[in-house]
Amino acid sequence: MALFKVTTKRRFTSGKERMDPGMSVEVHVSGSTSVFCLGLARNKELVASLFGNKYGIELKPAHVEVNNFEVECLSKR
Repeated sequence: MALFKVTTKRRFTSGKERMDPGMSVEVHVSGSTSVFCLGLARNKELVASLFGNKYGIELKPAHVEVNNFEVECLSKR
């Protein structure tokens, strides 16, 4: 299992929601992966859902991309 931190890099809007730099969520990934790819549709949906749960916003999965977010690996197991 690996733990990743996904953080907004810049200010942007997603629909009516404003995302500010530094907003972040932690993503737990099962398996032996050491990479979390924001290009995969299931990962975009997961990140959007986690931001919604944490901040009460509706982030569109289409806005979950490398231009807006950075991914940091916190631990690998």
